[in-house]
Amino acid sequence: MNEYMQEIASSANNVLEVILTFYERKFNELCSVNPLFFRDLRKYSKVLDYIHDDRRRGDADALAYFQKGVEQGIFRSDINFQIINQAMAMQMDLLIYSDITDHYPLAEIYSEITILHMRGITTEKGYRMVDDFLKNIREKHTR
Repeated sequence: MNEYMQEIASSANNVLEVILTFYERKFNELCSVNPLFFRDLRKYSKVLDYIHDDRRRGDADALAYFQKGVEQGIFRSDINFQIINQAMAMQMDLLIYSDITDHYPLAEIYSEITILHMRGITTEKGYRMVDDFLKNIREKHTR
């Protein structure tokens, strides 16, 4: 995933393109994951510890992306991105520790959470990009 993200970052016009490309990849992955996988993760505390540690290691990179997005006029400057980054990371915990997947498909849960986060932290310029991106993803997956 890190290599893939570096490749995307080297050719992207702005940080939002990189982040949205990451979200699209995660969305596509979730379309093929059995929801019971996340419930089964509850049984493996060492795996969960690894997931949380890995997430913490990526925090500085994520915060740097957000700051660069502020500089590019894509993300709002009045946002505490440390809180946003933690909230976004908690998406995985939602899938693992709740029964929401009993009621909704994984891809739909992820899409709705993404809309909530991305529309809330972006400027007008940024949320237009987010809306176009999400429209394209939905069109791809309804064909």
